[in-house]
Amino acid sequence: MQINLIQRPTRRELVIGCLCHRLWEASPELIGEILQQLPDELIQELAKITIQVLDAEGSNETQNSQVD
Repeated sequence: MQINLIQRPTRRELVIGCLCHRLWEASPELIGEILQQLPDELIQELAKITIQVLDAEGSNETQNSQVD
């Protein structure tokens, strides 16, 4: 009996992937329209996480350029 070692993405991963692709293709105006429809708490959480991720990415790029 063979065991399938390939793990299927979770529903959450599939939804996130789909949203990423759709938003990538969207205009900034459309993204703004979508964000306008979200509750304030969700916007605040999204903003906080976005800043954390972008700041971490920026510090990684700075470290990588210093190594070169």
